[in-house]
Amino acid sequence: MVETPNTDNDMKGRVNEAAEAAKSEAVKRADGAKSSLASEIEGIAAAFAAGSREFERDTVEAKAFKQLSDSLSGTSRSLRDKSLSEMLDGLNAFARNNPAAFIGGAVALGFAASRFAVASGSSPADGDDTAHDKPATARPTATPPQPAGGAPEVKTREATS
Repeated sequence: MVETPNTDNDMKGRVNEAAEAAKSEAVKRADGAKSSLASEIEGIAAAFAAGSREFERDTVEAKAFKQLSDSLSGTSRSLRDKSLSEMLDGLNAFARNNPAAFIGGAVALGFAASRFAVASGSSPADGDDTAHDKPATARPTATPPQPAGGAPEVKTREATS
Protein backbone atom coordinates (compact mmCIF):
# COMPACT_ATOMS: atom_id res chain seq x y z
CA MET A 1 0.00 0.00 0.00
CA VAL A 2 1.39 3.38 -0.96
CA GLU A 3 1.11 6.18 1.57
CA THR A 4 -0.12 9.47 0.24
CA PRO A 5 1.40 12.68 1.58
CA ASN A 6 -1.92 13.67 3.21
CA THR A 7 -2.29 10.35 5.02
CA ASP A 8 1.30 10.53 6.21
CA ASN A 9 0.82 14.09 7.49
CA ASP A 10 -2.45 13.12 9.17
CA MET A 11 -0.72 10.23 10.92
CA LYS A 12 2.15 12.47 12.10
CA GLY A 13 -0.37 15.01 13.34
CA ARG A 14 -2.25 12.40 15.36
CA VAL A 15 0.97 11.04 16.83
CA ASN A 16 2.07 14.57 17.81
CA GLU A 17 -1.34 15.27 19.37
CA ALA A 18 -1.17 12.05 21.37
CA ALA A 19 2.38 12.84 22.50
CA GLU A 20 1.36 16.35 23.60
CA ALA A 21 -1.65 14.97 25.48
CA ALA A 22 0.56 12.41 27.24
CA LYS A 23 3.11 15.09 28.09
CA SER A 24 0.41 17.39 29.43
CA GLU A 25 -1.00 14.60 31.60
CA ALA A 26 2.48 13.71 32.90
CA VAL A 27 3.19 17.34 33.80
CA LYS A 28 -0.20 17.61 35.51
CA ARG A 29 0.46 14.51 37.59
CA ALA A 30 4.00 15.61 38.42
CA ASP A 31 2.71 19.00 39.57
CA GLY A 32 0.14 17.25 41.77
CA ALA A 33 2.82 15.03 43.27
CA LYS A 34 5.09 18.04 43.73
CA SER A 35 2.34 19.91 45.57
CA SER A 36 1.58 16.89 47.75
CA LEU A 37 5.25 16.45 48.59
CA ALA A 38 5.56 20.16 49.43
CA SER A 39 2.59 19.83 51.81
CA GLU A 40 4.14 16.79 53.50
CA ILE A 41 7.47 18.61 53.92
CA GLU A 42 5.66 21.64 55.34
CA GLY A 43 3.93 19.37 57.87
CA ILE A 44 7.27 17.91 58.94
CA ALA A 45 8.68 21.43 59.22
CA ALA A 46 5.76 22.42 61.45
CA ALA A 47 6.45 19.39 63.66
CA PHE A 48 10.10 20.41 64.02
CA ALA A 49 9.02 23.98 64.82
CA ALA A 50 6.69 22.68 67.53
CA GLY A 51 9.49 20.47 68.81
CA SER A 52 11.85 23.42 69.05
CA ARG A 53 9.35 25.22 71.30
CA GLU A 54 9.42 22.28 73.72
CA PHE A 55 13.04 23.03 74.62
CA GLU A 56 14.39 26.04 76.42
CA ARG A 57 14.93 28.89 73.99
CA ASP A 58 18.73 28.96 73.61
CA THR A 59 19.54 25.26 73.94
CA VAL A 60 21.36 23.35 71.23
CA GLU A 61 18.32 21.14 70.73
CA ALA A 62 15.96 24.10 70.23
CA LYS A 63 18.34 25.69 67.74
CA ALA A 64 18.78 22.42 65.82
CA PHE A 65 15.03 21.82 65.60
CA LYS A 66 14.45 25.43 64.53
CA GLN A 67 17.15 25.19 61.85
CA LEU A 68 15.65 21.94 60.53
CA SER A 69 12.21 23.54 60.49
CA ASP A 70 13.47 26.60 58.60
CA SER A 71 15.37 24.46 56.11
CA LEU A 72 12.39 22.22 55.42
CA SER A 73 10.06 25.22 55.08
CA GLY A 74 12.44 26.71 52.50
CA THR A 75 12.50 23.43 50.61
CA SER A 76 8.71 23.31 50.63
CA ARG A 77 8.46 26.88 49.30
CA SER A 78 11.02 26.11 46.62
CA LEU A 79 9.02 23.07 45.50
CA ARG A 80 5.83 25.12 45.29
CA ASP A 81 7.42 28.11 43.51
CA LYS A 82 9.53 26.36 40.88
CA SER A 83 8.21 24.62 37.81
CA LEU A 84 9.17 21.06 37.04
CA SER A 85 11.44 22.16 34.19
CA GLU A 86 13.25 24.65 36.49
CA MET A 87 13.87 21.93 39.04
CA LEU A 88 15.18 19.56 36.36
CA ASP A 89 17.44 22.30 34.98
CA GLY A 90 18.82 22.85 38.49
CA LEU A 91 19.38 19.14 38.94
CA ASN A 92 21.16 18.92 35.57
CA ALA A 93 23.39 21.87 36.47
CA PHE A 94 24.24 20.29 39.82
CA ALA A 95 25.06 16.96 38.14
CA ARG A 96 27.36 18.68 35.62
CA ASN A 97 29.15 20.76 38.28
CA ASN A 98 29.36 18.00 40.94
CA PRO A 99 29.30 14.60 39.23
CA ALA A 100 30.72 12.68 42.20
CA ALA A 101 28.21 14.20 44.62
CA PHE A 102 25.37 13.56 42.17
CA ILE A 103 26.33 9.89 41.70
CA GLY A 104 26.84 9.49 45.45
CA GLY A 105 23.42 11.00 46.09
CA ALA A 106 21.83 8.73 43.52
CA VAL A 107 23.45 5.69 45.13
CA ALA A 108 22.32 6.82 48.59
CA LEU A 109 18.80 7.40 47.31
CA GLY A 110 18.74 3.96 45.69
CA PHE A 111 20.01 2.35 48.88
CA ALA A 112 17.36 4.15 50.94
CA ALA A 113 14.64 3.11 48.50
CA SER A 114 15.76 -0.53 48.62
CA ARG A 115 15.85 -0.48 52.43
CA PHE A 116 12.35 0.99 52.46
CA ALA A 117 11.14 -1.71 50.07
CA VAL A 118 12.68 -4.45 52.21
CA ALA A 119 11.24 -2.94 55.39
CA SER A 120 7.77 -2.75 53.87
CA GLY A 121 7.83 -6.52 53.51
CA SER A 122 6.59 -6.75 49.94
CA SER A 123 8.59 -7.91 47.00
CA PRO A 124 7.63 -7.01 43.44
CA ALA A 125 9.55 -10.04 42.18
CA ASP A 126 7.21 -12.56 43.77
CA GLY A 127 4.11 -10.76 42.52
CA ASP A 128 2.33 -11.19 45.85
CA ASP A 129 1.66 -7.89 47.60
CA THR A 130 0.14 -9.61 50.63
CA ALA A 131 3.02 -11.96 51.43
CA HIS A 132 3.77 -10.09 54.66
CA ASP A 133 0.14 -10.50 55.83
CA LYS A 134 0.22 -14.30 55.73
CA PRO A 135 0.98 -16.21 58.93
CA ALA A 136 4.22 -18.10 59.06
CA THR A 137 3.79 -21.82 58.52
CA ALA A 138 5.90 -24.53 60.02
CA ARG A 139 8.07 -26.32 57.52
CA PRO A 140 8.44 -30.09 57.83
CA THR A 141 11.84 -31.33 58.86
CA ALA A 142 13.68 -34.15 57.15
CA THR A 143 13.79 -36.28 60.30
CA PRO A 144 11.32 -36.28 63.17
CA PRO A 145 12.53 -34.90 66.49
CA GLN A 146 14.28 -37.43 68.73
CA PRO A 147 13.79 -37.84 72.49
CA ALA A 148 16.43 -36.46 74.82
CA GLY A 149 18.26 -39.80 75.07
CA GLY A 150 18.98 -39.78 71.36
CA ALA A 151 17.42 -43.15 70.57
CA PRO A 152 13.86 -43.29 69.34
CA GLU A 153 11.33 -44.44 71.85
CA VAL A 154 9.97 -47.90 70.98
CA LYS A 155 6.51 -48.78 72.19
CA THR A 156 5.71 -52.43 72.54
CA ARG A 157 2.50 -54.19 73.23
CA GLU A 158 2.42 -55.95 76.48
CA ALA A 159 1.08 -59.40 76.30
CA THR A 160 -2.08 -59.83 78.24
CA SER A 161 -2.80 -63.17 79.82
